[in-house]
Amino acid sequence: MRPLHPLSGLTLLERTIALRSPKLTLHPLSGLTLLELLVVLMIVAVASAGVVASLPDPIERELDRQTERLHIQIDMVRTEARLLATPIRWHADDKGYRFEGLVDGNDVLSGLHVWTVPGLRVHSNDPLWFGPEPMSSPYHIELTVGPYRRVVVGDGWSASRIE
Repeated sequence: MRPLHPLSGLTLLERTIALRSPKLTLHPLSGLTLLELLVVLMIVAVASAGVVASLPDPIERELDRQTERLHIQIDMVRTEARLLATPIRWHADDKGYRFEGLVDGNDVLSGLHVWTVPGLRVHSNDPLWFGPEPMSSPYHIELTVGPYRRVVVGDGWSASRIE
């Protein structure tokens, strides 16, 4: 007949020693202590806070896209104005911007280009003229929304750049 309990058959002294010895416990402790659990939770919280902080703000990302689009379109208009010997005017307000004086058929640059960032403000030496001459007037177009600011500048000679 098998004993019902692993410690049955031991004397009281042997049983006491067996119960107090960490190697001879009946059921080894498993799982995490409260302190270990708190440490793990703290590590997860710090890691997730770092990931969230590194994500770009969607408004800032859209402002970057809008600035890049304007930068490329200005360079396209400068090239078109020189190639076709046609003066082209750039004008902007808080709704968007437009190029006036384009030849018919330029569907990419014609019409109103609406700002895709809500609350965007434009500051520039408006209006800008691009003509057939290789040298145009220097320009400085500042786009701001909230704490974010991007600037498209041109010295009148070389391609525009974003600052």
